[in-house]
Amino acid sequence: MTSVALTHEMVPIDTSRNQVRLLEISPGSDPEYIRCTHKVICLDDKSEYQTLSYVWGKRTEGRSVILEGYRVGVTDNLFSALHTIRSSTELIALWVDALCINQEDAVEKKEQVHLMRRIYGQCTNCFIHLGIVNASETGASEEDSVEAAQAAMDAIHVVADSGRYSTLPPSLATPEAQARAGKAYQFVQGAPWWSRIWTIQEGVAPPRHTLLWGPLSMPWEVFVRFSGNAMALRWPDHLGLNFFVFFPQGIANILSASFAALGLASSWARQTPNPLDMLWRFRYRHSTDPRDKVYSILALLRDGERPLPSVISSDYELPAATLYKRVTIDLIRNDWGLRPLIGLRGEQKSVPGLPSWAVDWSLPEQGNISEFWAHDKFYRDFTADRGLPMLDKDLLTHGEEDSVIHLNGLMFDHVLVSSRPIKTSEIDEVVQMWDELTTEAKAKGLRHDPAAETFRNIVLRHMMEGTFIDPDRRSDWRKTMWPNQTLFLTNTGYIGLGPSTVAQGDEVWIMSGGRVPFIFRAQEGVHVRTEGGKTEDYYFVGDVYMPGLMHGEAVEGRCEEQRFVKIH
Repeated sequence: MTSVALTHEMVPIDTSRNQVRLLEISPGSDPEYIRCTHKVICLDDKSEYQTLSYVWGKRTEGRSVILEGYRVGVTDNLFSALHTIRSSTELIALWVDALCINQEDAVEKKEQVHLMRRIYGQCTNCFIHLGIVNASETGASEEDSVEAAQAAMDAIHVVADSGRYSTLPPSLATPEAQARAGKAYQFVQGAPWWSRIWTIQEGVAPPRHTLLWGPLSMPWEVFVRFSGNAMALRWPDHLGLNFFVFFPQGIANILSASFAALGLASSWARQTPNPLDMLWRFRYRHSTDPRDKVYSILALLRDGERPLPSVISSDYELPAATLYKRVTIDLIRNDWGLRPLIGLRGEQKSVPGLPSWAVDWSLPEQGNISEFWAHDKFYRDFTADRGLPMLDKDLLTHGEEDSVIHLNGLMFDHVLVSSRPIKTSEIDEVVQMWDELTTEAKAKGLRHDPAAETFRNIVLRHMMEGTFIDPDRRSDWRKTMWPNQTLFLTNTGYIGLGPSTVAQGDEVWIMSGGRVPFIFRAQEGVHVRTEGGKTEDYYFVGDVYMPGLMHGEAVEGRCEEQRFVKIH
C-alpha cells in the first residue's frame, strides 16, 4: 500500500497562489474499489467543488482507494463517506483533508489550514458524515441496522415537515418500530462528529450541507427543522408518532449541547466575540493535535482579524506549550485583567511544559474539573482590586521570556488549613466539613474566640446560600461554585472557597486586574527575594472567594505595600 504523500508529490500545489488539491472521484458502483485522481485549483477562480466533514476514526478493515493509480489506505469512516458520495454516472469534485493535504509536510499543512475557512466557505455543499451504520448500535444484523437507521431518518423528516404527511411511513407504523427508530437516533446524536473541534468551522462556513449516515443522506436543513420542532415540542402526535417512545429519556435527550453550540458559532462568523469566550465555549471538544484547540477557533474569524496578536498562523512546528503560553498572555492583555485565569479549580495540565498560569486548552487526562463559566457569571460582581493601579500590560512579560509573567499586587494572608475537595454529592455536608476544619485550625494555633467563631458560621451560611448574589442567580451559585472546590481558613481567621489544590502555607493575594483574590504558592528551592526579604517567585494556584475581601477591603490603607512578583 502506497503512502498518500507520494501522490501529493506527483501533484504539487503553490499555496502562495491560493492553490489546493481536489479529489476527483470517478463514477462507479464497485463496492470495493473507489478510483480517484487529484486536480489542482486556485481558490481565486471560484471553481465548483464540494467538501467533506467527518471524524477520521480508525482503520480496522484494511480499506483503501485507488488514487493516481496507487492503492492508498483510508480509514473506515472515510471509505464509507466516499462510497456514499460517489456517483454512478458523474465525476465528483471533492475536498477532503486526509487526501488533499500532505499531512507529512508541516509547511504545506500550515498553509492549507490557513486556507480552510475559504475552502469550506466557497464550496457548493459540505457533506457531514456522522459515521458508518453500526449493527451493534442499531440492530441485530447489517440489514436490520440500516432499516432502523432509515426509520430514524423517516422520523426526522416527519417531525421536520409534519404538514406534508397524512400518515406515518411504514417504517414507523408500530410502537416497536418507533422505539427501534428512537434507539437508532441516539447514535446520530451521540456521533463523535459533534464533539470534534474542527467540525465547528466545517459546520458553519459552507453555504449548504448534506447529512450522511452510512449509505443514507438528508439535507441539513431538514435536521435543523427537526431539532427546532422537537425542542419546541411541536410533535406530530396526530400522526401517531409517540414522543416518549422515540425519546424514552424525555426532552433532555433530544439534542446534544454540541449541536446547539453550532448555532452560536454561526453567529461568530458574522460578528467575532471575545476570543476567550470562543476558546472556553469549545474547550470540551476533542482534537488529535492539542494545537488545533486554538487554530480551529481562529479559523472562524474573518480575514484580517487578529484578536491574538502572538498567533499569526497555524504553525504546526510550534510546540503546544509555547502556543498555549502565548495565547494566555494575549488573552490577559486583551482583557486588561486576570479574567482568563479564573475557574481552573486546581485542574491538572495535560500538555507538558506549561507554566502554572498558562491555560491548558486541551482536555485534561485526569478529567475536566474547571468551571470557567460558573466563575465568570459572578466575576463582575466583585472589585477586590479596587484601589490598586491597572494591570500593566507592557510589564506582563520581560524580553523573550514567555514562561514567567510579572504581576503587581499585595499579599494579604497565609492559608492555615484547608478541607478535602468538595464533591457534588457532598455539598450538603459542607457544615460538617467546616466543623472538622475549625477543629484542625484550633489545633494549629487559631485563637479561640467565640464571637469570631459565631461570625464565621454566619458567613459560611451566607456563602452556601449565595445571599450576596441577586436572588435570580443564587441557585446557580449553590449548584456550580462548590463542586471541586476547597474550604480554607487563613492565619487571621478569614474563610475562603478556592481550588481543590489549596494547601497550608499558600498565600492570598490581591492583584492588579483581578476582581477576585488569588492563591499563589511560593516556589520551593528559589531564594531570590526582594530587598525586604520577601519571596518574589510563585506558582499560580487559582482564584478564590473570600467574604470581607471582595470589594477592595484588603487594599484600603495598604497601597504602598504593593509589589511585583514573578509567576512561574
